[in-house]
Amino acid sequence: MLNRKVLLNSGFNMPMIGIGTGGLNTRRDIFETFENAIKVGYRHIDMATVYNNQELIGDYMFEKYLEDPKLKREDFFLCF
Repeated sequence: MLNRKVLLNSGFNMPMIGIGTGGLNTRRDIFETFENAIKVGYRHIDMATVYNNQELIGDYMFEKYLEDPKLKREDFFLCF
């Protein structure tokens, strides 16, 4: 179910189910949440500017890419 996508007018495919990052404000919260979310298949990430946690999420994603070379930036749909 997590791999279902919808084709947007822009031509991008967006996963239909995503994870919101509101309320994730500490490194620990973000790392624990994303570790589980990515493990089960989440690839759509909502990072509204008002959440002010994009830098921590970027830190996690960077470390994860280094750890798992199978993950690529283009595998993720990021919303700001």
